[in-house]
Amino acid sequence: MSRTIRTWLITVWCAGLVVSTTWILLFIEIIDMAIFSFSFMAIVAVMVGGYLMVKVPRNLVGAILLAGGSSWLVYTLGNTYALYSMAAEGPPLPGEYVAAWLGSWTGAFLPLSLVALLIFFPDGQLARGSKWLATLLVALVVSVLIGAVALWGAPADVLADFDRLDELPDYAFVNVGFLIGFLLIAPAALLLLRRYRRSSAIERQQTKWLLYASGLFGLQFVVFFVLDAFGLYWDGDAQGVIGAIAAIFIPVSVAFAVARYRLYDLDRLVSRTVAYAAVVGLLGLTFFGLITILAPLLPSQNDLAVAGSTLAVAALFNPLRKRALVLVDRRFNRSHYDAQRVVDTFATTLRDRVDPQGVVNGWVEVVSETMQPSSVGVWVKE
Repeated sequence: MSRTIRTWLITVWCAGLVVSTTWILLFIEIIDMAIFSFSFMAIVAVMVGGYLMVKVPRNLVGAILLAGGSSWLVYTLGNTYALYSMAAEGPPLPGEYVAAWLGSWTGAFLPLSLVALLIFFPDGQLARGSKWLATLLVALVVSVLIGAVALWGAPADVLADFDRLDELPDYAFVNVGFLIGFLLIAPAALLLLRRYRRSSAIERQQTKWLLYASGLFGLQFVVFFVLDAFGLYWDGDAQGVIGAIAAIFIPVSVAFAVARYRLYDLDRLVSRTVAYAAVVGLLGLTFFGLITILAPLLPSQNDLAVAGSTLAVAALFNPLRKRALVLVDRRFNRSHYDAQRVVDTFATTLRDRVDPQGVVNGWVEVVSETMQPSSVGVWVKE
């Protein structure tokens, strides 16, 4: 498969999942708040994973994020579609049973993907000492697939009802993926901590944010366990929402590592993506804000309000773009932002420096700081 075709397939898949899930979250009421909350985390995982799969397809991190986020979104879409079909008047909607079946088991791959992310991040290679964990993950994946096959044939109304679904004996194969998958995040985070302590300085900067995020996610499990042990009951929906808020930092931390610490050498691409996304968002808010303000003032001339808002957005585009690029470079690509200042400072000191070794050292330092190469060498002719 060519790179162009693969890129288009990934883009269409990610866009379809994100748009359809966002529409459901906005316009269809989802009763289970845990599913609702984790869907936001899955959307971020799909976007980051799809981006990495296009840019660094040989690294497993992107595939893991995309697979985990996609599994949860399919889980949400399938269950919601099946419930909507059952509640609607008239004959069932097309694919109702398949949607209910997919919405009963695919979500179990989300916690398993989070564990896989921790033991493969950041280079896509299995962390030392994690073979037992990887073997257990494979066993859990097989268990979920066995449960999926066993659940085929169960009534659609049972597959779409989590309370009734939990009573089916065959669902235990799927449920073990959910339960053990979330529990394995703790040992996976410890393996990531060991990799962090043994890694280079740059890799530590790339890894620490995922380490913080996974630690926060594990901490909320410990807190709720202690509260339950002391008889302090927490509403299940509230616990699910808090867990989802903690989980969303996991894919966000990967995106931050890419943008801030040159992970996979995509920092400039990401910084430009962030800048233009911010510009588009601000212009969109400006456009709709102006329409909202001007429309009541011009009740019979709504076209004039749209035209005025469009002109204002067009006038703001270039100033906003330049300002956004400067702000994003200052935050995510500081060396590029400071490159001209570094070169000017070196040129000033060069006028007063006659020591050849000092000139060479200064030149190497400037090149390293501005260009950020993996290595620098100087050849001086005798």
